[in-house]
Amino acid sequence: MGLTTSGAEHAARWASGARVVKAFNHVYAEVLSSPEAMSTAVTLFIAGDDHDAKETVSSLARSVGFDPVEAGPLASARYLEPLAMLMVELVRGQGLGPADITVRLARHRAASSGAPLAHPLSAHHHLDQTSNVGLVAREP
Repeated sequence: MGLTTSGAEHAARWASGARVVKAFNHVYAEVLSSPEAMSTAVTLFIAGDDHDAKETVSSLARSVGFDPVEAGPLASARYLEPLAMLMVELVRGQGLGPADITVRLARHRAASSGAPLAHPLSAHHHLDQTSNVGLVAREP
């Protein structure tokens, strides 16, 4: 849809009064059935305007092994939908298996306090103090 609107925002206008949450669109269904893919929590970006609805989706996501990440209001779907298009290109255009590619957000600071997060490797490796999104692909 572009950066001026999103499919999620269109759905919210179409279903007036519905509590629309954008989530799961950048994750292939095959990831859920792959023990290897889910061996480390896969990031699930969640956007929406209703706090309680986002909490419900976050709880569902955590219950099946995802790491839900608050991505802001429903307008943030404008950025999540292109991420989903990239995932489609990587699978269909570049030949990666749908269960072999996921997104994980590397967080190095707590969102609320800005304090560095403890990391099991921090004694052995210098950690960058910025946050990065990483695409993780495994060889088949």
